[in-house]
Amino acid sequence: MADTTHGQSPRARWVGRLMLLGIAALVSAANCGGHPGTKAGGGSKPVASGADSLEISIALNKGSYAIGERMQMTLTARNTTGQMVTLTFPTAQRADFVIKRGGKLVWQWSAGMMYAEVITHQTIAPGDSLTIGTQWDQDLGGGTNPGLGAYTIQGVLKTRPERVTPEKRFGIVD
Repeated sequence: MADTTHGQSPRARWVGRLMLLGIAALVSAANCGGHPGTKAGGGSKPVASGADSLEISIALNKGSYAIGERMQMTLTARNTTGQMVTLTFPTAQRADFVIKRGGKLVWQWSAGMMYAEVITHQTIAPGDSLTIGTQWDQDLGGGTNPGLGAYTIQGVLKTRPERVTPEKRFGIVD
């Protein structure tokens, strides 16, 4: 194979390689259905992306808990449309869970965590759901617990834009 870069400056060769990489990326995206408005495989079925396209809810395994009892929480995003719904996540974080008492933050699942800054997409078929869950043993650090009382929990789907569940009440009882 002939050297076609002979006589070109290193900068010109570098710019040429970048242009080839850009063209290759565009061709690849076109062949893989890379546009968010199309179905994978190059189809043309529309994809919904608005906040009205999902029903977001939070569920707990119980309505009240003893001090220190492990809580199970689940965030569900259900596609209520007749179209595919594509979610865009700006980081590797998919969800968050926030617990408050009297409007003040008590616990947040993601506190102290770091997430890769990578944009990903997930498509949910009509009538299907995305479910994300976690547990909390009521430890606030240093062996302290939140104490008896009424609390609220919200789930946050960390899409762009974020989608937040309505608050759900629960209690920590004796």
